[in-house]
Amino acid sequence: MMEKVLNWATLVLGVLLYLCEGMNASTLGPFFPPFAESLGLTETEIGLVVAVSDMVNIASQFLLSSLIRPSHHAKLLVLGSFLSGMSVLIFGLNGNVEDGTVFFINALLIRAVSGMGASFLHASCIPIVTRCFPHKAGPVTSTIQTFMGLGASLGPFVGAVMYHLGGFHAPFYTTGSAQLVVATLMTCLMIQRKADDDPDNQEKAKKTYCEFITNGSVLVLSSASLMMCAYPGFKSVAYSLFLQNQLGVTQEVASVTFGAMAATYVVAAPAFGFLVKRGLCGWCFTLSVVGGACCIIVTGSASYIPGSLHYRYLLPVFLINAVCYSALFGSVFLILERIAGNSGSRDTATSRQMVSSWFFTLRSCGRIAGSLLGGGLLVQELGFSASCLAYGSLWLVCALSSSVVLLRLGFYNRTYYLEEQPHETNAAS
Repeated sequence: MMEKVLNWATLVLGVLLYLCEGMNASTLGPFFPPFAESLGLTETEIGLVVAVSDMVNIASQFLLSSLIRPSHHAKLLVLGSFLSGMSVLIFGLNGNVEDGTVFFINALLIRAVSGMGASFLHASCIPIVTRCFPHKAGPVTSTIQTFMGLGASLGPFVGAVMYHLGGFHAPFYTTGSAQLVVATLMTCLMIQRKADDDPDNQEKAKKTYCEFITNGSVLVLSSASLMMCAYPGFKSVAYSLFLQNQLGVTQEVASVTFGAMAATYVVAAPAFGFLVKRGLCGWCFTLSVVGGACCIIVTGSASYIPGSLHYRYLLPVFLINAVCYSALFGSVFLILERIAGNSGSRDTATSRQMVSSWFFTLRSCGRIAGSLLGGGLLVQELGFSASCLAYGSLWLVCALSSSVVLLRLGFYNRTYYLEEQPHETNAAS
């Protein structure tokens, strides 16, 4: 009985950690760009502040993939949770700095520490939670992914509301404190658990991971996923300025818009989770990447079509884009897991660890590209509308290429997690 209680407590706290981490990573939009501009920061510098945590996250992920063992998971989880929460709290204190250069340097350093903490969390949380439910690892992983995306969608809305109520400090004090509370509870829980270790499989796991990420089908599917993962970063840097400067809406309306997108995600994500569980992961993935690309193209085209550059016309496009974004996580995770299994990694735990590591790398790379290259450099050089058209066109090419791969591999047939499938599917690598 006690073991069952500990397992469920681990799942609940793990889900809450991912919810907090997703919110902390996305809290900066939509209030941060205008605040940073008031201190003299350029769009490129704003994009760099948003992206630096993901840069550190990527570097740490590759380092951890070579060094981490199961016996390290509990310590990494606790350390990562506290590092991430504390850095968010300290970032709120940075609002007291009035010099733009000092503010920029402080922001970079604090966000770098936050990225390191997030990498520790990503490398350890899913392996720990899935070991608690070895026969339901697929649904557990999908739940974690859903709450991570939910946090990323709610972050901009919560940040905007708290900024309106309490100024620059309030969003970071709120989300940082929440994560520290969960981290404290998780620390107490980890003391009750014993670590597992399997050093004999360490070299084999590294080799399998390298083979997995260089698989041609994985690379094509990852390119479309990368384009979708870039959307939150692009949105956090560019959308609030577009809404206020070109559509003429107020800060409050911009905040409501981000909240509406978050609410749309909350409603749509469980529905797509149900569809993925029913074996429709291929169709959900295609809807996500193709639909998202089309929404970005429509947004960029509004400036060139007379009478289309209006808030009431573009709001439905923003909401549809949120629906498409909600379909990505569960669908691509299952697709990549089946490819990993059919490529030689017959151990589902190993497959999920590889897919988790690769997915979070894609997520971090996408947010860097979206915030620094898309929302920063590209918008600064081409303007918002032209940047959307360029980004959306490249995204659409990747999305259509991934559809061809899914058709070739049979993922438009019903495909299930290994422990859930009623019969063997036709999907193959």
